[in-house]
Amino acid sequence: MRVVAPSLGSEWQPGRVVLSSGGCWIVQAAVTNDPEAITELAPRELTRVQVSEALPPPDWWVVPEDAEGWSEMLPSVLDEGSTSRCRRADSLAYPARQR
Repeated sequence: MRVVAPSLGSEWQPGRVVLSSGGCWIVQAAVTNDPEAITELAPRELTRVQVSEALPPPDWWVVPEDAEGWSEMLPSVLDEGSTSRCRRADSLAYPARQR
């Protein structure tokens, strides 16, 4: 997947979605294309999300190429998939943070 978020700039960044132990969807972005340098974001911090149509998809941290083909989805879809506790939690309104 690739994402755009104000805290990451205006360019597409490679990312993936992980489910936290508390049942909350978290987006991890590899802004430097290094899987060890991850920025974590709540879905509501994203302005755009696209999912790769490549089969198999490339490693999640590599530079997203337009040639892969992409399907746009609303960032709110990720929030809807979280538990109600996650959607209400103020803890998800944190600014982007490095892991």
